[in-house]
Amino acid sequence: MIPARLCLLVLSTRLLYLGNRPPHDPPTQGDKVTKKRIFDRYVRIMCHLFNTPFFLRVSFECIALLTAQFSSHAISRQGLLATLPNQDPQILKTLPLSLVIGTTFVVSGAGIRLLCYRTLGRLYTYEITIRPGHKIVDSGPYGFVRHPAYTGGFLLYTGAVLLAVGPGSYLWECGLATSYIVIRIVMTVWTIFVIWFTYSLMARAPIEDKSLRLKFGKEWEAYAYRVPHRFIPGIY
Repeated sequence: MIPARLCLLVLSTRLLYLGNRPPHDPPTQGDKVTKKRIFDRYVRIMCHLFNTPFFLRVSFECIALLTAQFSSHAISRQGLLATLPNQDPQILKTLPLSLVIGTTFVVSGAGIRLLCYRTLGRLYTYEITIRPGHKIVDSGPYGFVRHPAYTGGFLLYTGAVLLAVGPGSYLWECGLATSYIVIRIVMTVWTIFVIWFTYSLMARAPIEDKSLRLKFGKEWEAYAYRVPHRFIPGIY
């Protein structure tokens, strides 16, 4: 079970990195950029603030799993002391529900976002941007909702939180979260940050709609009529 758990962690980490990495360079001088909010001005830094704690958290679990798998070695026993305060390697030989559900969300969210990157190409930026030669794209996922990348982002970030700090996850079952108040504080601050990050991302949808409506007028209105929902087909 340890190899399966390692595979899910590596898969989730890789897809989280790809799904939360800006696919293109920042806008250039010829681009029209909307940066009225703090989130929009520093969105690329926000991505690093999201990714780094998650990667560190997953690294600790991977070390614990590897040391449990090869516990006969002296160096592995030292690794277990650092990453498994409760000293019960058996808990690492299971698949926590939070890991399974979290990975499912991460895979789904990253898949949607990567498809959006491919569909929009150079028009996809992490900033709210109108580029030279900009056009309305209504193919692929943009034929179902107007902001599918944000739907994917919601799934991606929700999955990351479930995987990293959800009930029954590594930090709780290994004893780190219950043994060290500093770790609990970091977990709480990071979770609050992710909630704010996700809310700020979803709140960009009406701002983008306004920018596109001002740029394209009736063409955008026709697109909004054909695709009336922002995030979930047929619902919202």
